[in-house]
Amino acid sequence: CKMRRWMLLFVAVLQTLLLVGRGEAAVNVDTTCNVFDYGAKGDGKANDTDAILKAFKACAPEKGKSVSVLVPANGTFLVWAFTIDHCDGLSFIVSGIILAPPDPDKWNSQKSAFIIFSGCNGLTLTGGGTINGQGEKWWEEKKKHSSLDPPKLVSIQKSENVLVEQLHLMNSPKFHLVPDESTHVVIRGMTITAPESSPNTDGIDPGGCTDVTITDCLISTGDDNVAIKTGTKDVLIANNTFGYGHGCSIGSIEETGVQNVVVTNTFFNGTEYGARIKTWQGGSGLVKNITYKNLHMVDVKEPLRINMYYCPGGGCKNSSKGVTVTDITFEEIQGEQTSGIAGEFFCSDSVPCKNVKLSNVNIAPSSKGGKNEFLCWSAYGSSSNVQPEPCLKKE
Repeated sequence: CKMRRWMLLFVAVLQTLLLVGRGEAAVNVDTTCNVFDYGAKGDGKANDTDAILKAFKACAPEKGKSVSVLVPANGTFLVWAFTIDHCDGLSFIVSGIILAPPDPDKWNSQKSAFIIFSGCNGLTLTGGGTINGQGEKWWEEKKKHSSLDPPKLVSIQKSENVLVEQLHLMNSPKFHLVPDESTHVVIRGMTITAPESSPNTDGIDPGGCTDVTITDCLISTGDDNVAIKTGTKDVLIANNTFGYGHGCSIGSIEETGVQNVVVTNTFFNGTEYGARIKTWQGGSGLVKNITYKNLHMVDVKEPLRINMYYCPGGGCKNSSKGVTVTDITFEEIQGEQTSGIAGEFFCSDSVPCKNVKLSNVNIAPSSKGGKNEFLCWSAYGSSSNVQPEPCLKKE
């Protein structure tokens, strides 16, 4: 159909724009430490952890100076998990390939994340290269032992003025990029990929953050393409393309909440969900001022969803408590669903969703004559120019 052809052209153009110019990044710094100068082999077999740590030590940030550690494009570097603390003004330029250990038994004692940056002001991660978590064996173990908590790929903790751009993150054991308790975070031009069957491999998951911008990214993973975690506020997500995955989610939220999020000009191609909000029954906190607008969706199982009964493991108890969900807007959204459901708004009897607005929303079934409906429970708000027939109750 005409809409599908236009969307595929949109993706092709966006991918071209994102990929143009990748290679070793030009970053204005006072000092650069090339990991080859500190003993790295770059053959993908030798353990290059010590060489990389020596490069970081040699280029330790100095007040008033900017420094960079370069992983050059002509190498593949096998590295054990590491942490870099207090890295003000540091640029980590990854132009080659960094590999995590492929065997969980070979990981060192740092199990929370492969690479951690903590307490940094003015941190930049860039370079056009790849960080490969080699998570296949972790996924196998996770499927056997559901309680296993595999490591994330890149974690940025308690930092400010952070830029992450033009990198390919792939095959993380768990979440790929996790800014945590950080402010003024810009993420742009990233490619993040993992197999559709890989468990819990979210793309980008900011939690406890303020002022986050995520733009011009290509993300296909085994779970949420982007998930805005609790304690986060003031977020812009724009001009992204999401392939397979669970869409762009708020949550899951059990306490505290998320506020002031705009998701706009984004293309969903074959995701399980599109715009989704998920909270736990019995939780507390506030989800407020969430806007999804100017979205295009092709072959999305369920384009719009608010679920206040989120319980992925099952066995959750009924409760009269719940997270407050209010001031939620879906506008200028076009696309196709594959499940017969254009959207579900399942809210709590005791804490119903309020001020949900649908405006200029047109969701069609992907197959001609297929089922197409909205489903609601305790969801209150207003609608204008919506297809199929909306089901929100008037407040």
